[in-house]
Amino acid sequence: MLRKPITRRIFFFSSLAAMTMAALWKFRGSTAKFLARFDQPPRAGTLPKGHVSDVYLARNGSARENMARVLEMMGGIDKFIGTKDIVILKPNAQWWNQGRTNLAAMKEFMDQVLQRPGFEGEIIVAENNHFMDETLAEPDNVRGWVEFSEINGDIDGKKHNLNTLIELFQKKGHDNVTKYHWRDGGPKREWWGNGQNGGIVSSPAQGDGYIWTDMDYHFSGLWGLKQWKVKMSYPVFTSRYSGITIDLMQGAYQRDGHSSGRYQSERPVKLINFAVLNHHGSGTGITSSVKNYMGITDLSCGFWGMQPEGYANVHFCGEGLYPYAMAGAIGYFMKTVRLADLNIVTAE
Repeated sequence: MLRKPITRRIFFFSSLAAMTMAALWKFRGSTAKFLARFDQPPRAGTLPKGHVSDVYLARNGSARENMARVLEMMGGIDKFIGTKDIVILKPNAQWWNQGRTNLAAMKEFMDQVLQRPGFEGEIIVAENNHFMDETLAEPDNVRGWVEFSEINGDIDGKKHNLNTLIELFQKKGHDNVTKYHWRDGGPKREWWGNGQNGGIVSSPAQGDGYIWTDMDYHFSGLWGLKQWKVKMSYPVFTSRYSGITIDLMQGAYQRDGHSSGRYQSERPVKLINFAVLNHHGSGTGITSSVKNYMGITDLSCGFWGMQPEGYANVHFCGEGLYPYAMAGAIGYFMKTVRLADLNIVTAE
């Protein structure tokens, strides 16, 4: 039987639909409520009321040209980014080559943010790649931060990594472009990724680290005989440029130096989920924006971690018996902790 060829467009939208269905599967009993959360316009206020999401696709140009075209189709960078925004770019720094977000596309996005008229904010490239090297002065500065790619790392004819991408801006005087290494908060078994002991805090007033919330995701398998609980966790971190602490769930926070402080509503935090279209093997298959949230959560929170007892981390939810279960946990993170203001997927 002759089959219709799979075009890039069909592949892209089929993958997007599959990932969305996986993330929503565990919420099938309360779909209306879950979709209502997505039905609200993002904080940048770009989607017409009544839309779940809008998808834009640019192709046949260079990575930078495609990025510029997508932003143009969406109405321009000022539709998403305000003049005082703290812009958090979440790439994939766990891998490189096809596993890392295309750096030329990231540079174009960053250029447009900085060129936005009246921009007084900052850009922070932040990621938890779950690995570290304690022999280094900067232990988390490994993997996609330092590896030069054969593909996805070319900018104007020169190979780059995430560190050198940031240096391009700093050398031009953009001190408001910095980075931050999120690190898993508690100790964990080195089953996968040795990043650990980055700190656990209960509020941004306590300092940088991970907050382990009281919000739990529950997954049931083996006809109800096996249960998995996943505690929602997210990072708190301080900008090297402004000294402002970012509580990824609650927003910008200014410490007063006396174990307290205040949230700064006048400094909106925008989370840009800058994923890459990738393949993670038979367990999860094609991955993209949903899987990229794995680098925000704390994999020491629950098994593989030592605490809290009776919990599993996001990655271990389903224990390989139900590979899609981790997508449900990530969907619950999006629902309860933080939904990205914009998802950008590169497929170069």
